[in-house]
This record gives sequence, C-alpha cells and structure tokens, in this order.
Amino acid sequence: MKPTCGYTIVSIDDTPYLLPYGQKIAENRRGIRLNESGAKIWECLPAKNEEILKKIQPLYPDSPSVDVMEQDVDQFLSQLKTWGFVNEKQEPKDSQDDLPIRLKIGGLAVWLQGMESALLHDSLKAFICKDKSIEKNLRIDFQAVSGVEGLETGGRLLIHTHEITICEKDDRFLLFSDLLAPIQQIRLNRDGTYACVEYLPSNPERLTESFYHAIRFIYLYAAQCHDKFAIHSASVLYHGKAWLFAGSSGTGKSTHTSLWNQFFDAPVLNGDLNLIGIKDSSVYVYGLPWCGTSGIFHTKTYPLGGIVHLKQSTQNACQTLTKAEQILFTAQRMISPTWEKEMLQRNLAFCEQLCENVLNVRLFCTKERESAELMKQKIDEWEQNREA
Repeated sequence: MKPTCGYTIVSIDDTPYLLPYGQKIAENRRGIRLNESGAKIWECLPAKNEEILKKIQPLYPDSPSVDVMEQDVDQFLSQLKTWGFVNEKQEPKDSQDDLPIRLKIGGLAVWLQGMESALLHDSLKAFICKDKSIEKNLRIDFQAVSGVEGLETGGRLLIHTHEITICEKDDRFLLFSDLLAPIQQIRLNRDGTYACVEYLPSNPERLTESFYHAIRFIYLYAAQCHDKFAIHSASVLYHGKAWLFAGSSGTGKSTHTSLWNQFFDAPVLNGDLNLIGIKDSSVYVYGLPWCGTSGIFHTKTYPLGGIVHLKQSTQNACQTLTKAEQILFTAQRMISPTWEKEMLQRNLAFCEQLCENVLNVRLFCTKERESAELMKQKIDEWEQNREA
C-alpha cells in the first residue's frame, strides 16, 4: 500500500488527524482521527507489512501475537483503502505459466504479458525478439475484466477530448478512450516502465486492433522517457539516410514520397510515423510498426538526413527556416506526449538539438515530379556542403 496524494497527518491538541488538502479538499474528501498505532502505520507507508509490524510492536504493551498485530494492520489498511487514503502500488505480477511476448521496437525491449499470441497485430509480429535474455524496458500487462467495477477513478485531469481522457493519479496516468473499446482503462506508470491494459473480452479482430493502438499510446510515452521522439511524417531512404517529409494530414506526404520512389528509386520506409533519437551526437531514425493507413513500415535503424516540412502550393520553392521556425515546425509535428508542461519542454529541447545536426527546411510543393526534383537538388547540395 502507498499513501494517496493529498493527505497529511497533523497534530491537533496532541491528537493525530489524517486530513485532506489541495484537490482532495475540492473533492470534499473526509478526514479521520487516528490513534497512536494508526499514526505510526501511516508514517511507515509504503513499507511492507513485515516492516510495519516491527515498528508498531513497541506500542503493544501486552505483546500480542504477530498474527493479532498483522490482522490489526490489515484491517486498518483495508479501511484506509476503502476511504481512499491509500492505494495499492501498481506492480507487475509474474506467472511461470504466462510467458511474455517479447518485442524490440526502436531499441526498447517491450514485454507483453497476458496477451494471446493470436491477438498480436501483424505489424507487431515483425518486431518479435527471440533473445530471452534481453532486459525489458517496458512491460505491458493485459487483464480481462467483467465490467467497470474495480476500475480506478479520480485524479487530476490532464486531457479530455472526444477521443481520449488522460488523468494523473499518484505515480501513474489513467487513460480512457471509446476509440479503444473494448479496452476499459489503461494504467501507465509515470516512469514509463509498466502499464496495465484492462479490457472486456470481445471478438478477436476487435481486440487485436484495440491492443495495437493501445500499445502505441503506451510505447510513445515510454520512448519519450528514453529520449526518443515520434514525428508525424513519411520517410524515404536516400544515400543511406532517412529523409522525413512532415506535415498535417492531407498535405501530400504520401504523394511526395511516392514521387521519390518512382523517379529516384528511393524506398519508402514508413508512410506515417517515424521515431528519432540521438546517440553519440548522431541522429537516427528507428523502425516502428505504426504507419497509419499506408501499411508501409520497417524494422531497421538509419541515420537521419533531414526533415522537410511540406506545404501545398501552386509553385515549387524550398524555404530556409530560422532556428525558431525549425524548432516550432518540428514540435508541431510531434506525436510524443505533451500531457504536462515538462513533456512539452522535453520535446522542444530535443527539437533544438535536431537543428544542430540535420537539414530542416520547408518545401512549398505541387503534386508534380518537379517538386521532388527540387528537393532532391537541395538535399544533394546540402550533403556536398557538409562533406566539404
């Protein structure tokens, strides 16, 4: 058990009280009076029960049996949980009979626990890792539930749209989305190492698709914790490097990458989403299984050449961007979370690093071959200047 945020012990006329503050006051949460042993138990949390028993034993003058003290502690903690003063720390539960599906995505080892292999999306199968000795970075448990009973509620609201609701509660985030039905709730630890997906049993096709998108939500947060960031963009391989063409939906990412593939024999790497990270002062693009409706993705890692921000136009022109524009344009295309101020700042700091290492320009373009030819010329010139 661990204390719920928003409660503290205060002494009033030498009597200990457990009282709410902050948001808990706004929620009209109750306070309670504690005896000496209750106050000592609260001060010990989130210690394990064995440690708590050692701390409170001196408070029992008649030295009752350990069983009696343990029963008292369990009863007290159960009452605190009922009233919302404490909650169970979210931890993975291992089972020898439930072997995980191991994935390696963008350099991160992801374990899927409790998911039937038949429910694994085809795109994710390409990232299965057979190395059982690899140390996991992220574990996701899948647990079937019978309904909304037992689901967590409350917390600080971070985001609420018609697509998703995200709340912060203690050491984790709670995610709810009708688009992910039959998933009822996703609990994601703040450190990005563990998540639990609770779902209603349904037809396999529906579950496969929902799990696929739920893993994406969770993974992108975990990747950000490892300083890897996702950009809404299509990419091609040219001169051994990945080149990203970014823009909002409908700006011609697929059209432009198709021109590169058709006329310059440049393979399309991903049709919708690219993961970027910096290692040893070099920028890399990592393969992801999520690729929008394009169906095009890869599993490899390539150096990043640059990012081209597309803008539909009646004429073709390549515009040099100021440093501020490079940072803002790139941040606007990021899919990595911005649920909190710190996440936004992390994204912006990464975009600033990119400006110092790769080409970052804006392309006003038509749908014709000339737009790709112009961009190819600019890229060739930029590479030649880098080598000089």
